[in-house]
Amino acid sequence: MSSPPQSRPPRAVVVGGNFGGLAAAIALQRCGIEAKVYERAPDMGVLQGAKGAMHQYPNSAKACRVLGAADRVLDRGVVWHHWESWTASGKMLGRWNLDELERMMGEPTIMIDRRDLHQALLETLSELDPDAVRTGMRCVGFEQDAEGVTARFEGAEDVRADMLVGADGLKSAIRAQIHGPGELRPTSGVNIRGDTTLGEPAMPVGTSRIYWGRGVQLGLNQITEGRVAWFLRTVRAKQQTDLAAAASLVRGWAAPVEQVLDETEPESVATFELFDRAPLTSWGEGRVTLLGDAAHAMLNTLSQGAAMALEDAAVLKLSLDEHGCSDLPASLRAYEQRRLPRTTSFVNRSRAMGNISLLDNPVGCWLRDRFVSWGNNLVWSRTKKAAAESF
Repeated sequence: MSSPPQSRPPRAVVVGGNFGGLAAAIALQRCGIEAKVYERAPDMGVLQGAKGAMHQYPNSAKACRVLGAADRVLDRGVVWHHWESWTASGKMLGRWNLDELERMMGEPTIMIDRRDLHQALLETLSELDPDAVRTGMRCVGFEQDAEGVTARFEGAEDVRADMLVGADGLKSAIRAQIHGPGELRPTSGVNIRGDTTLGEPAMPVGTSRIYWGRGVQLGLNQITEGRVAWFLRTVRAKQQTDLAAAASLVRGWAAPVEQVLDETEPESVATFELFDRAPLTSWGEGRVTLLGDAAHAMLNTLSQGAAMALEDAAVLKLSLDEHGCSDLPASLRAYEQRRLPRTTSFVNRSRAMGNISLLDNPVGCWLRDRFVSWGNNLVWSRTKKAAAESF
């Protein structure tokens, strides 16, 4: 007698191949769901070409731990020890000990290149399914019914699955179909970042400094003995600026600010625009959900955009583990309800910090500096501990 046919595992379409999409596919694969990632770029090298290093706080490492990607991610990062606030004239306003946070939360804060984080997630996913990623696939929408969901792709065949995760970023087609196009909220400033190699370290490795000026904020990150990654935000330019213009904005600032920008190679510099969106009160419907920037695009002022996407994926896994795959819509709603309060909080916190960082009024800047100095332990501790809380 032949054995009865085995039911197939659930299938998922994940739209978007950046951090959130890869993490979502990892989460689903670990839940026994056949997840495939559909990315519009012609190859993954396009995504890994994005420049810049970024902080990842303990909540990011905890999420990667749930996904089984923590070792790969942490091996590629540099452990971060201190976060400092300074005036443009060189007065330290406050210092925050990240080693204390690591002891409290059990995971480190790291600085990691965007391409390295992406590669670590891609390797983790490829280990689970070497054929998990399809590039050159632009999703233009979906249709769903009681039995499943069909993803539509430009110039390619439809894909039928049991669920769909829209992790397709700030201008998500999946979000737009569910909630309408909505409005992007720009920041008032111009943003530029770069990378410098110095003969001697500007500060101890694993240290970040934020310099607060009038209408200008500069961040320095000592990644290795010689390498300093930096970013600059300003309201004193009306459009994307270049390295020379950025350097002119910090003339006369305390050492090592001028040296760092003067010795930056122009090819390491990238200008970029920052947007967020007003928080949603719900994300998905039926067998479709959102994840990462598609659900909760936020400014980078608290270094939590990528981390929130990784948290989303971790909670998606935990929700499916708890509620199972027999009723996918119910499991997806449980995931969303668990994530909405925390992500909404960080969208709002990040925008508030962006407004504070680019104050240009002399009185407002004086009050800001006094507040940062007086309230350093309280403000930074509450903000960063919130970032590291359990999800």
